[in-house]
Amino acid sequence: MVRKGVFVLVTFLLFTSAAMAGGGFSDVGGEFWAKSNIEYLKDEGIISGYGDGTFAPNKEVKRSQVAKMLSEALDLELENRPDPGFTDINRDFTGYDYIAATAAEGIFGGKKDGSFSPNAIMTRAQMAAVLNRAFDLPERVTGNIAIADMEPGDTFYDDVQAVAKAKITTITSGESFEPYEKLTRAQFTAFLSRTLAPKQFIDDSDEDTDADDPATQTYHNEQFDYTVTYPEAWGEGSYFQNDPDERGKFLYDKEGGMIRVFAAPHVSDEYFPGNVEIKQLQLDDGKTAEYYVNHHPSIIEFSMVLVHQGVVYNISGETHPDFFNTHEEEIMDAMRSLETGGESEEAAAKAAADSALSAIGAEDWEALSSFVHPDKGVRFSPYAYVEIADDQQFTAAEMETLWGDSTTYLWGQYDGTGFPIELTFQEYYEEFIYARDYLHADETSVNERLGQGNTIDNSQDAYPDAEIVEYHFTHSGNGLDWSSLRLAMEKQNGSWYVVGVIHDQWTI
Repeated sequence: MVRKGVFVLVTFLLFTSAAMAGGGFSDVGGEFWAKSNIEYLKDEGIISGYGDGTFAPNKEVKRSQVAKMLSEALDLELENRPDPGFTDINRDFTGYDYIAATAAEGIFGGKKDGSFSPNAIMTRAQMAAVLNRAFDLPERVTGNIAIADMEPGDTFYDDVQAVAKAKITTITSGESFEPYEKLTRAQFTAFLSRTLAPKQFIDDSDEDTDADDPATQTYHNEQFDYTVTYPEAWGEGSYFQNDPDERGKFLYDKEGGMIRVFAAPHVSDEYFPGNVEIKQLQLDDGKTAEYYVNHHPSIIEFSMVLVHQGVVYNISGETHPDFFNTHEEEIMDAMRSLETGGESEEAAAKAAADSALSAIGAEDWEALSSFVHPDKGVRFSPYAYVEIADDQQFTAAEMETLWGDSTTYLWGQYDGTGFPIELTFQEYYEEFIYARDYLHADETSVNERLGQGNTIDNSQDAYPDAEIVEYHFTHSGNGLDWSSLRLAMEKQNGSWYVVGVIHDQWTI
């Protein structure tokens, strides 16, 4: 019988390749997700690479090769084993002794037709089965784990439960295991090294992660007031190009893929592709988010969305299957760690106004149109007093083409002279909308007038259902050169929209 729990490690050559004389493998770089697992098994003499110094970590693993690995790892007796009677191999077959030994120990069985299929590729479920049969796997997790794509009674269900409870696989409750996905060399080294050296490769602590734990790091976004905790091993990450620390950052961005977190005003209800299964995820702070995981042959994509107080928070990524399968629990923990602030309507309106103003400053009218109220449109007022009936008002669709419109519009009357303000939209923009870089104004406020002048501010009366966000440049000393831009933000169906753009400045 198999000597469960006894790990006598002896040297053998993986496949029939020559051993690499010391050092690592040329195709297993410092950032490769299974580097430490591969190095451990190589140092123990359990694997070696090809004669050219490579390991081919992404090459698929055959049944005969796994039989050899397990025979060597368990120090199975190879001589005088009974003939397993498989129809497609005989004693002259390379690897026969390993297959016969594992068959005699009940680790491997044959096919229904009596064959062994030595060159067939191992699947994840078969991996679970042979490890469960070969080793006395401990239960590091109490109770069964809910597996999204398997049910009790399924072939290999108990085996998958065993490796999941032992934390040989990092599947978490409610996740898919992908039992029939093919297994790579790197993946099997990860599973086998966790089995043989759990203290080195498995975190068996049930204690909550402390904020100062060196194994994790925390990212806090000040603009949208949210926090995410993720593994220190993922690295420092990088901020989005041209948007440093405004909305979010990459938590992980390496050869194995990327994982990012960001926030933005809620302007759409369509966050996921139409062909994915959407699941619910309970966050650590008690909120409920939605997420999906989509498996492709060469990549796994995933995305979690939380819509809270008019802001959409997203953690998403596209990673190599090897990285995802090994770090799935860490990815899910990062998603669950999302903690949002912005509890007030004012904070949510301010976040949406910042994004709308960013589109205005960039002269990105397509982006701005997504912030224009779908029913009310947006009204433009050249001074603090909103002329509800007379100020120019445009729909979202009209905003997309207004920049190139050569039409001269009547926007009101100039203060002091009473002359008509007759300008194209582009001319009005340069004088009464973004005459200054309001995105980097001296002060901002919500529902509090910062610019004090002679013109009456009736914005709260004109927009009774809105939050008024003001961007203000203070005067330089004489009090005559201050200016402000106010955005009136209204909420509809969970999203914030601009209904008014109000210019204000010192007037005579």
